[in-house]
Amino acid sequence: MSNLDGLDWFELSRRIHWSNSEQEILELDEAISNILTEMKHINGLYYFSLVFKNYPKTKNKINEVIFKYLNGPIESRYVRELDSLIECLNDDVKDRAVELMLDGTLIFDWQITKFVRQNNSRCLTLIESFIGKYKNGKFYWSTCVRDVFEKLRLEDLDAGCSTLAKTTPALQVLLLSRQDIKEEYILVGLKALGKLKNPKQIAVRIKIEMLKRLAPKSRLEAVKQIIGYAENDWRKQNWYNRKPAVEFEITPTKEEFSELLFPCSIQFNEQVSKIVQHYDKYLERLELNKGERNE
Repeated sequence: MSNLDGLDWFELSRRIHWSNSEQEILELDEAISNILTEMKHINGLYYFSLVFKNYPKTKNKINEVIFKYLNGPIESRYVRELDSLIECLNDDVKDRAVELMLDGTLIFDWQITKFVRQNNSRCLTLIESFIGKYKNGKFYWSTCVRDVFEKLRLEDLDAGCSTLAKTTPALQVLLLSRQDIKEEYILVGLKALGKLKNPKQIAVRIKIEMLKRLAPKSRLEAVKQIIGYAENDWRKQNWYNRKPAVEFEITPTKEEFSELLFPCSIQFNEQVSKIVQHYDKYLERLELNKGERNE
């Protein structure tokens, strides 16, 4: 007989936080999975997501109970519990939650992206929905667009890119959050940077390999935007605001940067020379920013 026999749900759930030995955890996992039958029990597992790997039976039971809940009458008082247990929910539960959020049965606002798994078939629909919410004045939905766009499956990628390419610069720039898009969409994203009034809000890092995919003219324009080169107009330099609008994932050395622009030098030699010289200032600004962050 286990020393857990006779304990109610409250006592069992409390023991999750201070059971240490392997035997205690095995017995507790068995006991909790046996008694966990309703959504009201989920309320006592708020911190369970921190230790669920040690409780496989309880994790499975949680998913069974929640999946049943999501396929029956929805009681709103239990909805927030889904968020607290997101780390231990399986794909079936997450997908069902997303479906209910799309049809308005569940209201999770911007937190919906936590439930969207990689390659979810509804990502494209979600992106279109988030764009609509963004246009209605809720600017934080741009973060949701980015999060779901990064999870978009390959067969929907062109459609997703096409959708973003038709929006505003603040959303177009999110095209750059993926490395596997077509050149035409890379250029749309890079061109969008120069149109933004507050580029500091953009959190995108560019791989130098991405720039190498561009034709010489497009590559030159993209590099000018990234390093803040603006033909003698100091106020239009992106790093005038003390932070580049977009950064290289790995900052190229002076030699690597020159090599990147070499294909452009045949047609645009004078511009390339000025931009390569300007790159020294760009590197200086990066070092200054790094020093300020460390203070």
